[in-house]
Amino acid sequence: LDQYWLNYNLGGERVGFKGLAYLNRADKTAYQDSAADNYASPFREEQFDGTYTWGADAQLTLSAWKPARLTFGASYKEARFDYDEDYAASSRDAGAEGRQRFVSPFANFDVRLLQERLIVNMGARYDWIETSDGANWDTAASAGRPAYDNRFGSETDGSFSPKLGIAWHPDAKTTLRASGGKGFRAPSLFELYKVHVRGGGTYYREANPDLSPEEIWSYDVGAERFLGTKVWAKVTIYQSFAKDYIGDRLIGTAPISGGRTRYDYILDNISEVDIYGIEAEMQWYPVDAVTLFANYTYNISKVDKDDNNAALEGNYLPNDPRHNLHVGVRYHNPRIVDASLIANYYADIYYDNENTLKKSDYWTVDVALARRFLDRFTIYLNVENIFDEEYPIFLSPSSGDTIAPGVIVAGGLKIDI
Repeated sequence: LDQYWLNYNLGGERVGFKGLAYLNRADKTAYQDSAADNYASPFREEQFDGTYTWGADAQLTLSAWKPARLTFGASYKEARFDYDEDYAASSRDAGAEGRQRFVSPFANFDVRLLQERLIVNMGARYDWIETSDGANWDTAASAGRPAYDNRFGSETDGSFSPKLGIAWHPDAKTTLRASGGKGFRAPSLFELYKVHVRGGGTYYREANPDLSPEEIWSYDVGAERFLGTKVWAKVTIYQSFAKDYIGDRLIGTAPISGGRTRYDYILDNISEVDIYGIEAEMQWYPVDAVTLFANYTYNISKVDKDDNNAALEGNYLPNDPRHNLHVGVRYHNPRIVDASLIANYYADIYYDNENTLKKSDYWTVDVALARRFLDRFTIYLNVENIFDEEYPIFLSPSSGDTIAPGVIVAGGLKIDI
C-alpha cells in the first residue's frame, strides 16, 4: 500500500485556510489454495494492482467575531477498484472492477460563550456519490455455479447529514457533553461488485450492485473529570439507530463435489439496526512522561427490523464484540523514545447474522515505538499481536474460515517538510 499526501495550512487572526491532497494506491497479491490439496500448492492469485483512492479537501475558517468560528469547504474523492484472478493451471479469467466519485460540501459553526464555559458546535455535510463502470466476470463454472459476465450501469446517491454538540464546563476540572447527528456510508466497490469465494467453494458470497447506503442517527451524553491532579476519568452513554445496514445474508445451501456443502450468501441491506452501550475510560499519570490507561466498552448491536427475514430480528450483529477492553501504558520522552504497550480483550462475538457462529473471547498485545530527531524526522516501529494469538477474523459454517495473520510488524520513516 503506497500512501502520499500533501498538506497546506495558512493561519491568520481572522482567516485561515487548510488544504489536503492525497493518493492511496494498493498493489497487493494474495495467494489462495484449493482445499482439496491441503494447501500444498497455489491454486490462484488474487491481484489488486489497479486499486487506488485519491482526493482533495479544502476548508476556509472565518473568525471575525472572536467567540465564534465559521468553517466551510468541500471534499472530493475518487476510488477505483480493479481486481483480477489468475489461475495457475488454466486460462480461466475472473475479476471485478468499478469506480466511485464523492463530492461533499460541508459547513461548521463553533461558538464559545460565558467565558468559554459553554461551547456549542453545529455542522452539516452533504454527500453526493456516483458509482460507475461496475463489472464482474468469471469465464469458468465454479462450485456448482455457472460462468458469468455482468456489466452494471451508473448510480447516484446523496444524503444530508446535520450534527449538534454541546459542552458545559461547570468548573475547571469537569466537562459535561451531549451530541447528536446523522451519519452516512455508501457501499464500497468491493461490496457492490466482488464475488467472494472461500473454502474451496464451500463459501460463496454474491456481490450486490443494488445495495443502498447505510444511514445512522446517533446520540450520546457523557461526563469527564480530573480527580485531583493525577487521575482523569470519562464515561459516555450512546444510542444509534441505523437504516439499511449492510451485512451478509444466507440465501441457501447446495451440495457440491466431494460430499461438501456450498453456503450461499449475498450482501444485503438489513432494514433497521439498534446500537447502544456505555464507554468508560480512565488515565493515571503517576510520574512525568508515564501514563497508565484503561478503557472498556459494553456494546449491544441488534437487528431491530428486517423486512426480508423476520427471523433475524433480535439477533446480534456479526463481528461486533459485546465486551471490549484495552489496558496499557505510554511513555513519552522526546529526548529518548515514545513507547506504548497495550493489551486488548474482546468477548462475545458472533460471526453471522443467524448467530450460529460465536467466539467466546481472545486477547492480543501490541507494542509501538517512535523517535523523532533533527526536528523533522520520525522513525517508528509498530508490532501488533506480539504473542501470535490465533483468533478468527471471519467464520463460516463451511470450511471457509479466515484466521488472523499472527504477528504484524510495520515500520517506517516520516519526514515533515
